[in-house]
Amino acid sequence: MKALRHQRKKENHASNEAESVFNSIAEGAGCLNLSKMQSRLSDFGLSDDEIEDLFFLLDTDGSGDIDRQEFLDGYQSYVDRVNNEPEVVLEKGEWRIWNELDLQDELERHQMSCFYARLQGQADEDGSQLSIATREGEGKVSMSEDMAVPRDYAGLTLANPLERGSASDLLTSFVEGLPLAAKFAASVVDQAIAVFSAQPNLVELAAPTKEYPLTVVGDLHGSLSDLRAIFDKYGTPGPTSRYLFNGDFVDRGDHSCEVLLVLCAFKVLHPEHMHLNRGNHEDIMVNEAYGFTQEVEKKYKGSGMMDRFGSLFASIPLCAIIGKELGEKAIFVVHGGLMKDQKAGIDAIQKIPRKKYKTVCTDGRRTPKELLMMQELMWSDPTEDGRDGIYPSFRGTGIEFGPDAVTTFLRLVKCSTLIRSHEAIEVGIELSTHGCGPLDRLPKQIRLYTVFSASNYSDGCNLAAVLHWTSLKDPEIYQFETKKAPSHSKVARRNRVKISELLCRRHHRLLRAFEALDEAKTGKVNPVQWADVMQNTLRLKLDWAAMQSQLAPEGPDGSVSYVDFLAKYSMQQLGKKQVPNELRATVSALYEHYPLLKAAFNVWDTNHDGKVDKKEFTKGVSVLNDHIKEQDPESVELLDSEVLFNLLDIDGGGSIELDEFCECFRLLATGH
Repeated sequence: MKALRHQRKKENHASNEAESVFNSIAEGAGCLNLSKMQSRLSDFGLSDDEIEDLFFLLDTDGSGDIDRQEFLDGYQSYVDRVNNEPEVVLEKGEWRIWNELDLQDELERHQMSCFYARLQGQADEDGSQLSIATREGEGKVSMSEDMAVPRDYAGLTLANPLERGSASDLLTSFVEGLPLAAKFAASVVDQAIAVFSAQPNLVELAAPTKEYPLTVVGDLHGSLSDLRAIFDKYGTPGPTSRYLFNGDFVDRGDHSCEVLLVLCAFKVLHPEHMHLNRGNHEDIMVNEAYGFTQEVEKKYKGSGMMDRFGSLFASIPLCAIIGKELGEKAIFVVHGGLMKDQKAGIDAIQKIPRKKYKTVCTDGRRTPKELLMMQELMWSDPTEDGRDGIYPSFRGTGIEFGPDAVTTFLRLVKCSTLIRSHEAIEVGIELSTHGCGPLDRLPKQIRLYTVFSASNYSDGCNLAAVLHWTSLKDPEIYQFETKKAPSHSKVARRNRVKISELLCRRHHRLLRAFEALDEAKTGKVNPVQWADVMQNTLRLKLDWAAMQSQLAPEGPDGSVSYVDFLAKYSMQQLGKKQVPNELRATVSALYEHYPLLKAAFNVWDTNHDGKVDKKEFTKGVSVLNDHIKEQDPESVELLDSEVLFNLLDIDGGGSIELDEFCECFRLLATGH
């Protein structure tokens, strides 16, 4: 019966999805022809051949039109066929494109997090009680014992304090799909906060042995299946199976609440055998941009859980040393990396008042040194090309550090190995040591590991890995995956969609850069110039020269028409409203920043009616312009609130509906 219910639930979901897709494509029409499907689905990265293949699969009566029932009947078979495509090993070039696009997404979401901090500061200055990271109904934190459990609750019941074995029971319950009531979730978090708060910023762990091993786990990002696989391999935390989870437990994945609650439960029950370091995603402003806040709101609305999780994040230690008692063979573990101040060692780290900060994102004002140190520990990365030195990070927070900085720091803290996470790795693990790896100029005996433990992360194609130590010598590396990797064609298609969207958003910047080279105003550049502009403007480390023939083929004279190229990625309309030619540059700039403006709208929509009037709109644009000027002081793409309001107020009603505003900015590039 359970299997039957699951199958019916799956079929109902597929039916609802098919209905939604048909309505989106048909736009009120009762049937679809091939031309209509090609014009609509090309926006989603499908080629004409792929759309034609889909059309004839669904047109079962051969009439040349697909009615609603034909679409609903054939949609699931199409989805099944796509999901069962034969596996193709992902080419290195396609992985690199995916990874660069993911890093670009990380950068933009981090800017969003900082913008939330700015909005929070603005709200505070105005005397508003609105909290960005604490949604409506989340602001009041109740004592867990005062919370009621729903009468139809079928999940696990937890005692307070937790009883032995209840953490394993909780994991099993979550794997079976059962929720945990807010009362019990709050109790787990409150108990974990008490345990974490008693620990120093830097925790010292005894050296691993065969009888007392230690497994170091990297980013999990809400992947419950990967967490379960790790425990299946090495056992749950306890006297014979110690763990150190190195940050980024939440965001991106669908089960961030469950992963975090399981980790907290094991910490409460096994405080000496279960350890956590704080990552850059254990941050209430980052959570707003990456989805954890929305997940908490959905699963625990009105319970104050997001505020609880913020207090939990502030209580988690920052780093750890393994085997300090053995001297310079010890291992230093931190989520991101090193600090800019190369004289700052253990004492400086221990003095950081970490519990003050539920977020380390700043709003552009002067940042205290203690907060900068926290940012650097959680956000920093090694230099990609292995250069010596310390540089500003491409992420906008933290630093990039070379092999010389690694050596200096490890000698300062009397360690020989640095373990960090923070970066998606195609095979789950990366080792830099003397003559090997990105930082191959490290001295002998110095090692740097990057470990990432979420498999096929963010719809990508990567292995997960952990490091299992039974001594301070070379660890056992366990690589695995718990989710089916997407096919090569699916990743490639998604890459094309993301590149198309980015080109659409950066249209005006690219146009200015091309025009600066084209003094004769021919509308053309040579292929080398085209690749240079793409690299320097988009700041994506891709082989643009190799991609040029697909994106912007050369003409008979060997030149590239950047005018024709950019015409395929221009904002020509907002919703159903045509954009005048003279305003397309303005709309392009707005499209580039619209996620930030949407965030501002949500804050300045003071009556929470889902609409923004002209006064609220003008205030949001003003905040966004201040942000643009700080991020890019030479930018000339500041937004004119008067012009934009009149353009976005499609029905002329004197206000802009947020849903309508978001729909206006669906990818509308044509001809690609």
